[in-house]
Amino acid sequence: MLFLHNRLFGQGRRDGDVDHIAVTAGGVYVIDAKRYKNAKVEVRRSGGLFSPVREQLMVEGRDRSKLLDSVARQAAAVRTALNTFHHSGVTAADVPVVSLLCFVDAALPMLGTPRIGGVPLLGPKGTAKLLRAATGLLEDSTVLALHLHLAQALPTA
Repeated sequence: MLFLHNRLFGQGRRDGDVDHIAVTAGGVYVIDAKRYKNAKVEVRRSGGLFSPVREQLMVEGRDRSKLLDSVARQAAAVRTALNTFHHSGVTAADVPVVSLLCFVDAALPMLGTPRIGGVPLLGPKGTAKLLRAATGLLEDSTVLALHLHLAQALPTA
């Protein structure tokens, strides 16, 4: 498992950065870290049956659903950077890109992993556990090639 930290969205871009990228045999993980000291994090769902289900990411009772837009932009920047990747027959289409929100010092639910829009909401320990468990078909040489490719395509912020 290899990491990149605090990377710009691309060469010459100043419109955002990716907090953390983990490259594993299971793919590339885009980790948006947020610090909310002792804040309760929950997913609020409403609607259903006769109306569409609406999900909201709530932090200390405030709607923080826009955090999902942020992590989606970060994942899109990583996918764009991967567009030109190829190594030993592996192309960008073969590499899963997974987004997650890592809440530092926040109060997450004790049981289960909450998700919103398919994005897991984890603490640092849960993030580490998820990354250690990430298995896949990518060989070590491909993981290294992915890491080097992303390091070149996404410069340090």
